[in-house]
Order: sequence, then C-alpha cells, then structure tokens
Amino acid sequence: MDITVVIRRAEQRMTEDLGLYPPLTVDPSQLSDDEKVAYVLDKVKAGDQTLAAMHDPNKEKEAEGGDGR
Repeated sequence: MDITVVIRRAEQRMTEDLGLYPPLTVDPSQLSDDEKVAYVLDKVKAGDQTLAAMHDPNKEKEAEGGDGR
C-alpha cells in the first residue's frame, strides 16, 4: 500500500473529527491600528475568550475554578 494514501486518509479523518487546523496566530504589535481593531472584533464575533482576562491579575486563579478574589 502507498504510504501517501494512508497519510491522506489519516489527515481526512482528523479533519472530519476535529475540524480544520487552527489559523496561525497573529502578532498584534505588527498590525496597524485599523488591523488591530479588526483583529479584536473578529475574535469577539467568533466568541474567542482569550481576550477576556489578558491583563487581569486574577486570571490564573479564575482559570483554576475559583473567582480569584
């Protein structure tokens, strides 16, 4: 059996089970102001929660299940 067939089938099954690969991460410091706004709005529209506690000093405690206060 051709190994490329096996690899292609495995990739197909993985995509069916888990969806497409996540997009590459963006370094916001390299974006213009308008691009930064669009970047954040796209994350909000997608329901991305990674922006929620970026600078919150209690974010680690909250992630562990407590309220961190």
